[in-house]
Amino acid sequence: MTAASDLAVDLDGTLLRTDTLVEGFFRALFHDPKAAFEAVLALRRGRSAVKAVLRDYSIEGIRTYPARDELVSWLAAEASGGRRLHLVTAAHQSVAEEAARRFEIFDHVIGTSETSNLKGAMKRGELGGRFGGGWSYAGDCRADLPIFLSAKSVVLAGHDPALHHLVSRSGAHIEASFPRARATLRDWLQALRLHQWAKNLLLFVPLLLSGAFFQPEAVAGAMAAFLLLGLCASGTYLLNDIADLASDRAHATKCNRPLAAGRIPLLTGFLTAIALVAGSLAVSFVALPEFGLLLAIYTITTITYSMSFKRLAMFDVSVLASLFTLRLAMGAVAAGVPLSGWLAAFSLTFFLSLSLAKRATEIQKAPASRQLVPGRGYRKSDYPLVLAFGVASGMTALLLMILFLVFQAFHQPTYHAPRFLLVTPLMTFLWLSRIWLLASRGELKDDPVVFAIKDRASLGLGAIMGIVTLLAVIGPEL
Repeated sequence: MTAASDLAVDLDGTLLRTDTLVEGFFRALFHDPKAAFEAVLALRRGRSAVKAVLRDYSIEGIRTYPARDELVSWLAAEASGGRRLHLVTAAHQSVAEEAARRFEIFDHVIGTSETSNLKGAMKRGELGGRFGGGWSYAGDCRADLPIFLSAKSVVLAGHDPALHHLVSRSGAHIEASFPRARATLRDWLQALRLHQWAKNLLLFVPLLLSGAFFQPEAVAGAMAAFLLLGLCASGTYLLNDIADLASDRAHATKCNRPLAAGRIPLLTGFLTAIALVAGSLAVSFVALPEFGLLLAIYTITTITYSMSFKRLAMFDVSVLASLFTLRLAMGAVAAGVPLSGWLAAFSLTFFLSLSLAKRATEIQKAPASRQLVPGRGYRKSDYPLVLAFGVASGMTALLLMILFLVFQAFHQPTYHAPRFLLVTPLMTFLWLSRIWLLASRGELKDDPVVFAIKDRASLGLGAIMGIVTLLAVIGPEL
């Protein structure tokens, strides 16, 4: 019977929702760039040589690579019924063996050697030599077509509808099918973090505080900067997710992110990121050169943060606070207005407090069995220090806000009734207090800025601040 024939199963894109070679390359690129460069040079010697260079990086995270669970369950049932399963893959032999140890359902493992890349016709020859004509094959792509045509039966997994149609027309017997689910619009919106564009509203703050919001050129410059920064930031978020794959997959909720879960292919995510970053930078340098320079600094800092800075305790939150303040500087340049020193100082301390709140939450949620927070440079024992620095930074920000109002805002002709602005420090205090109360209880589930967008109390406090600011501009003098 067809069901009883030996079944050879492909690894990349079939058993796994990802490609081990691509995983290994990006792990090397973000954590050991020298190894990634060596892999590129090894291309001259063939794909087998590349796989040999990257095998340790591919193996490192193989236990957490997203699997095609429905196929794994089907294979386990076949194995329990007495069917012999063989993992036959173009991945390096050592990578294949580690994958087989993870799933524990394979009788035999065949992978690429140092000199032979086991793919396409090469794999078909290997299977024919070992099993004669009585074998079946599970694969996912057009490179497997020669194997499908020679197999006794076919299992399609991780494939697109076009391949299913092509294999059906060839007359091959398809005994099971597990099609690939395409990335949805929701997946892409999540990966691009469009909700994080709310952080970029900071670009409009210098415009509003300077009173230039009635000048069309200033408004147009700020709006263009907002769009360009948003596109660039979405690209860097994709790069950050690729750099963070290992820690995301070890996280209770981040493991469901589209790249970590394998819903968006890594190579697709990487190329999209490069297009977004390069495109936004190119347009910025042509349309707004000074803004383009600041955007380049922002991009380099963000990428360096993803590759290195985020694993340095305390330095990481300092970088995040600086990036928020850099947004203000970009907004001022794009609108052609000055940036207040008081505003910059407030921004640094305020966002330092929020960044520390996020770290405090991550420290609390880290497994008790782990000394270090995954992907960070913090220990569980650092929580009291992070809490102290975070609250102190928040209170410093409040003091700077009051000083800004007294020494600058109250003297600007933009505000007809500046004393209305005295309500804003109180609202800011209430919001910071709420953030730190939730963080200390371990109940802060999101990034504080993202939390503010979803939280009714935060939105209410923000609305009050908006109303009093409007009254300060157009209201009667108190």
